[in-house]
Amino acid sequence: MQKKKISRIVSLLLSFLLIAPFMASCGNDQADKNDKDTDHNTNDTQTDLEDDPFRDFDYKGKTLVISNSVGIDESKSSNKFIQGPDEYINEPVQDAVFDRNLDVMKRLNINIEYNKTEYDYDEVAGNIRTMINSGDTSTHLIINDIWGLAPITPEGLFHNANDAEYFDFSQPWWYDDFMNDISIKSELRFIIASDYFMDILRSTHFVLMNKDMYNDHFGDADRIYDEVTNREWTMDKLLEYIDDLYLDVNSDGLYDKYDRYGLLTTNFWVSSVPMAIGGDPGFIERDDEGYPKITLNNERAVLLFEKIDKVLNNKSSTIMIGNAGELERFEEDGDDINIFTDNRALFWTGNTFSKLEEEIRNTDTVFAVLPYPMLDENQKDYVSTPHDTVECGFIPVTISFDDLNFVSAFLEVMSRETYKQILPVYYESTLKVRYTRDQKSAQMIDIIHDHYGNSFALAYSYGLNGIFLRGTFCLPLMNGGGGSFASAYKSLERSANKLLSIMIDNCEAMYQASYANKKQN
Repeated sequence: MQKKKISRIVSLLLSFLLIAPFMASCGNDQADKNDKDTDHNTNDTQTDLEDDPFRDFDYKGKTLVISNSVGIDESKSSNKFIQGPDEYINEPVQDAVFDRNLDVMKRLNINIEYNKTEYDYDEVAGNIRTMINSGDTSTHLIINDIWGLAPITPEGLFHNANDAEYFDFSQPWWYDDFMNDISIKSELRFIIASDYFMDILRSTHFVLMNKDMYNDHFGDADRIYDEVTNREWTMDKLLEYIDDLYLDVNSDGLYDKYDRYGLLTTNFWVSSVPMAIGGDPGFIERDDEGYPKITLNNERAVLLFEKIDKVLNNKSSTIMIGNAGELERFEEDGDDINIFTDNRALFWTGNTFSKLEEEIRNTDTVFAVLPYPMLDENQKDYVSTPHDTVECGFIPVTISFDDLNFVSAFLEVMSRETYKQILPVYYESTLKVRYTRDQKSAQMIDIIHDHYGNSFALAYSYGLNGIFLRGTFCLPLMNGGGGSFASAYKSLERSANKLLSIMIDNCEAMYQASYANKKQN
């Protein structure tokens, strides 16, 4: 299972409150990263010029152009961590973003121009492909969804970040393991992920638990934290909690928004994705050349499918507030949060950390933040994931290699300064203090962020006919369940393997061309 480099800053910041003995289970790779963290002083704000390897860089006012996504609702996008405000607004995190941007522009003597895009998730690939194929040489950096862009990376539309001069992916501000996982071949790194792309952090999935409801039905709610750290938080444990919690509060014989439930979820998609990834069924393996092969047709995946079916189609204890025909029960905005805050739902899935910033933080509900459960206690560890529309960086192939180096210098400095200037403020003022209710929830955040994994399945499921997620763990379970993992997988296997073979062939051609060019030079 992949480990996440971003977790270093989390471990450091939470160390004032937590002993966090569970960190030892993260493996040698994570231990090495945590060792580095202990040497980092988070009271530092920006990098001292004397210690800055980029201190002599001067791009003489050159403009770096960013195509930055704001989606279809800018108020909910992570662009406020990229472009930020135009002035101080007396809000700690946003003011830190403003300072960081000014600092980086001053250090490198550059200007930054932002071109906002308002594409919906299914419009991203077509629009970005058209922009690059038109020969546009003005855009240096694209920030947009991996759902649309990851599957088109084998088309040769983006620069290989490994060809750039100034990236140092060993630094703690890079999501090195994440980038390896979402690469078709590790030597070809077309998707860039670092602290600068705060959407990775903000779109991370977690489970909310209503502590008052737990206290009422099961006793001391803090017991759930011990179950997580003792590796007892499994799909069966979740089922044990939600079974028999349904109550027809208004006695009308209907499953409606006035009743009590064990599990509240937005829709099948946003809950089945983190459940499937969290169950770690073995989506792919890598061959001797480092290329992925689909290995999902296994007994573990079948068992996971059955567990998710029992959770999401548990008629006595779950409720769907969905869309696109997904067992719609309620359509009014706020139905979901009202049910949770009225102590009529024990667990609430389908949430990401960004939701803590807005809707949930203003409630009086006492809640716990939890990772998604493991399939069983034999699983190596918890596995976390951002949402499939998480926004990362892509460098269009239409810019020159000189400009590729220019972008790499910018991203190295910007990611470093985000790590030093933004993350401490963000955690101190949001996730760690304002948006949690107790210290142990902060510890759970650390667990969640130490265990990103199965990112290839997240990034390429759409491009491979949905074989990893939507076609196998979502659609067959909708409309009351009753679907078959085996038949769903079989219907997708041939086409998915053919599509993956084309991707691999294209990547191998690019790799050979790049290798030959480097050898010649």
